[in-house]
Amino acid sequence: MRQTDAVSDDLVAGLYETVLTEALEAQLNAVDAALVRRVRLRDAEAPDRIAQLLARQVVRALEAVPQSDRVAVGIEVAQLLTDTLVLQQEIRFRVR
Repeated sequence: MRQTDAVSDDLVAGLYETVLTEALEAQLNAVDAALVRRVRLRDAEAPDRIAQLLARQVVRALEAVPQSDRVAVGIEVAQLLTDTLVLQQEIRFRVR
């Protein structure tokens, strides 16, 4: 399995608008703190930003799967993710 781009690439100077993952946090900790500005994720932007993060992670994970297995594994991943989201939503509605 290959390293993901988020872990293997050096952090290039510039403006980033992304969810702060543990891997990115580790990279930012190696940068001069005066050069790093973190902004809290706004509630209105959370669905879009988190969906983008998940999409990138799914693409990277499926790229690591042998090409002949990608469709089957992709469907399985999509089903597991969908099931988890439905379950999470059901739990939240029961609590309210």
